[in-house]
Amino acid sequence: MSRGAYNYFRTRFVFILAILFVAAAVFALSGGTAVAGPKMTEAAQQKLDPALQAIIAEQTEQTVPIIVQKAGDGDQAEQLLTQLGGTIVHTLPIINGFAAEISSEAILHLANSQTIAYVSFDAVVETSQTNTGLNLLENPGFESGFAGWDAYGNVSITGDAYAGANALQTNEGAHQYINVTPGETITYSLWAKRVGNPGWAGVGLDFYDVNGYYITANIVEITASDYQYYVNEYQVPSQAAYVKARVWTEGFDGSIIIDEVSLVVSIEDSNIADGTSTGATSPNDTNLLNNGGFEDDFQSWHTYGLVRLNTYNFYNGQKAAQLSRGYATVQQYLNATPEQTYTLSGWYRMYSNINWAQVSIGFYDANYNFLSLMYADLEYASEYAVLNVSGKAPPEAVYFDIWIGKDGDGKLYLDDLVLEQGDTVEADAVNMLDNGSFNNGENYWGVWGSGNNIVVVNDSPVDETSLKINGNWEGAGIWQELLGESNMEYTYTGYLKQTSAYQFSSGGYTFANNGQAMVSLKYLDEDKNVISETYHEIELTNSWSPFQVSNIAPLNTAYVNAVAWIKGCSDCVLYVDDLMLTAVTPQAQPNDYLQVTGVDQLHDMGIDGTGVTVAVLDSGVNTYALRKATKALFNVSLDTAGDGNGHGTYMAGLIAGGATDAYGNPVSVAPGAEIISVQVLDQHGKGNTSNVLAGLDWILNNKDQYNIRIVNMSLSGSVTDAYWNNPINQAVEQLWAQGVVVVAAAGNTGPDAGSITTPGNDPFIITVGAFTDNYSPLYLNDDYVPPFSASGPSETGFIKPDVLAPGAHLLMYVGDNSDYAQTYPQLRRSGGWYQGSGTSAATAVTSGIVALMLDANPNLTPNQVKYRLMVTARPSVNNDGTLAASIFQQGAGRVWAPDAVLGNYDGEANVGMVPGEAYVGPVVYDEARGGYAIVDANRNLLPEGEDFFWDGGNYWAGGNFWAGGNYWAGGNYWAGGNYWAGGNYWAGTYFENASYYWNTSTYAQENTAVGQYQAGFLSAQP
Repeated sequence: MSRGAYNYFRTRFVFILAILFVAAAVFALSGGTAVAGPKMTEAAQQKLDPALQAIIAEQTEQTVPIIVQKAGDGDQAEQLLTQLGGTIVHTLPIINGFAAEISSEAILHLANSQTIAYVSFDAVVETSQTNTGLNLLENPGFESGFAGWDAYGNVSITGDAYAGANALQTNEGAHQYINVTPGETITYSLWAKRVGNPGWAGVGLDFYDVNGYYITANIVEITASDYQYYVNEYQVPSQAAYVKARVWTEGFDGSIIIDEVSLVVSIEDSNIADGTSTGATSPNDTNLLNNGGFEDDFQSWHTYGLVRLNTYNFYNGQKAAQLSRGYATVQQYLNATPEQTYTLSGWYRMYSNINWAQVSIGFYDANYNFLSLMYADLEYASEYAVLNVSGKAPPEAVYFDIWIGKDGDGKLYLDDLVLEQGDTVEADAVNMLDNGSFNNGENYWGVWGSGNNIVVVNDSPVDETSLKINGNWEGAGIWQELLGESNMEYTYTGYLKQTSAYQFSSGGYTFANNGQAMVSLKYLDEDKNVISETYHEIELTNSWSPFQVSNIAPLNTAYVNAVAWIKGCSDCVLYVDDLMLTAVTPQAQPNDYLQVTGVDQLHDMGIDGTGVTVAVLDSGVNTYALRKATKALFNVSLDTAGDGNGHGTYMAGLIAGGATDAYGNPVSVAPGAEIISVQVLDQHGKGNTSNVLAGLDWILNNKDQYNIRIVNMSLSGSVTDAYWNNPINQAVEQLWAQGVVVVAAAGNTGPDAGSITTPGNDPFIITVGAFTDNYSPLYLNDDYVPPFSASGPSETGFIKPDVLAPGAHLLMYVGDNSDYAQTYPQLRRSGGWYQGSGTSAATAVTSGIVALMLDANPNLTPNQVKYRLMVTARPSVNNDGTLAASIFQQGAGRVWAPDAVLGNYDGEANVGMVPGEAYVGPVVYDEARGGYAIVDANRNLLPEGEDFFWDGGNYWAGGNFWAGGNYWAGGNYWAGGNYWAGGNYWAGTYFENASYYWNTSTYAQENTAVGQYQAGFLSAQP
């Protein structure tokens, strides 16, 4: 639930009694009797969650879905419900209760019965995945009625929803105001349909300045009579301070219905969409070429073949070069600066039949002996296209040339050629290659030719190791494949050295048996067909030489291969080292999250989750997309089996799917584990509380038959009450007590304090927030907690989340016909992968790591698993040792699988706590300072600086690092306070001292009742 919706329910809760009393008085004055319905007694109030109280306060006759938790073991509660005209939908033994439908008027009768322990609204539960950004709108699905919306005209909440239970229907309009920043791109989207003849209807973004003066608007018309997805995208204009996101209609004889409304701005994954580069450079004063636009005819150029000037087919200016029929070239010589990078860019087009066309940069020594050559194919282009290549001068280079040529009957046109010098790779550029230094042997590299020809040696220009490729006549080499993108500029750099042991003499000259030594960038399409290749060829040299290969990926590029090879010789050797592939915009790769968590190290040891079964409580599983059969399936009476949404398949794939990388290595966290699909969400990724409870009940009843050790809950629901009253929380605690590890999402409702969702707010289970690797999986210090990740504390004062896991731009397969694939086609990546973000994904990664823990240590209890996972996590700290993110944002820190799986840590989480009991945590709201802090064993605030005080701000500003496992060594599990300021209050006692949890049956003075405590705690929150 959004913060505004939460406040709405809290406010309604405060005034419920007043509303009911006023309503009763009005009824009596009108001639009725006030005793027609039951009263809201104090006992009944404590048995109803605030959502139901709000519904009752509306005093509208409607059928309400509810969850009933019984006070005893008999069937008196069921009998009472039937007498009141209700219908039981699900029996739910896991919570000693049932799901039902009953009139709103009869709910108070239930609550007044001694057979009833608690009644909850059967609320919407949905996936915890974020795909397009953080939704800034309050109550976007209208599940909280009109909360957050200014709605006008003949307006109502209708059950004719696209997803969930509610939608908004109006014959005039509705809107919300959101603060914006000039330059941001706003995406406003929703599902809508026309009913009757509403006249003109639209989706609008109206921008205003700080004084409220209108600036401009962008409008998309609503045209369909069935639900259709509408998107209004616009860049925030200068001077704009806020936007009015609205829908409206002229009314006439109809209305519009809207649902699932979203307004987002650019998020940290947005650079994928807009980060491509044209690669072309306009002519400027830094151009090293003479007459690059051919305006001075062919002055400074050497030509060969039929080369002419063209005065009507130019790109810019008045002239272009035309390489005509047959073999034809243009060439220009220049002086070189050793180890300088040169980049040639410009424009070209082709006409008719071209056999081949190439561009090259060649380097020569003082005697014009060839040193190295960078050349690239030019793809056929009937209209002017970008030409972009670069190369790095060897240390011996004195001269170099620019050469462009073609063969065939067709024509090649060239214009606006620009040559610049200077590094094209930023100092902080992300290396997309794995193990480019070969410090981990040959890991992540494919080998062609004989594997015996490839060996790691202690000879390097930068560290201690490099890769030695022993050449032969057939050839040998290495390659690494990455997902690519058309029109993206890629740069491949590193060091090369070529040697030869065999020489021969002829005519008084000595020749080396060099063969052909190359590094190259190879571009492939979706079917792995080669589109083009860019090469860097080197001559014999006994010293290390830097290289650079750079150009723009052609159209239809799906994969990029970085290659190094040598062939056509014997007793010749190519050494390579410090290989690096960068892109203008870094791109996610399928195995990134395995490296970020250290899971790849465990795979190398053969630990893969074998013998462990994970139940995925979600939207189902598409086994074709999973690349693996499921062990079993349970479907909670939904329309279709399988996975119409895609979310469940995505999560199951991250946990234990059968997908592999280009080398056949698994990319799921626990590929040896088995998956059971427990389908409780529909094709839109939504369900309700009763469906989730039915799924959890099935898991409890079948855990022994299928050896279910883990439940993955990448879903979330609103928190409207203390966790001990919530039926989902009670159900997961039952599973926890029976030996099943429950892993749940923190929710995508961050970054505000207190934004953890259900069931992640439960103190027993493992709650997972997200961090992003910032597209650099091998570099940890730029990682951070994204704003969508929910923050603690929980509504009853517990520190949440427990840990963080990768939750941004992860790649996995979903069904191509799923709602996910159809709604977010922009998230499809090369090879059929789909990109996703959110605490859902982070939860799935963590469930996979838990499967690895149970593979290595099958006898671990849920409390021991949680303890080890948290005690081995790595917190984010600044250079001065202070926290880079609050404990309420990052919990114990990021998961680190090798230590969690292989470490031997004695201890348990939740010591002294009993599932099913009600507890409050060690966090309070300090009104004087306006934030959250930890208390001591007497519930007094700790001294400032030792209390982990947090006012809800997001302090991450870069420069942090993630403390390694050595900080957790020894018995002082929380680093003695070195990296958790004041950690002596947090160390050990978090796990070992049960007095830091208070059972609400004995908590506080005068034996304060649970309900009173809960109301007091919630009312103290901002």
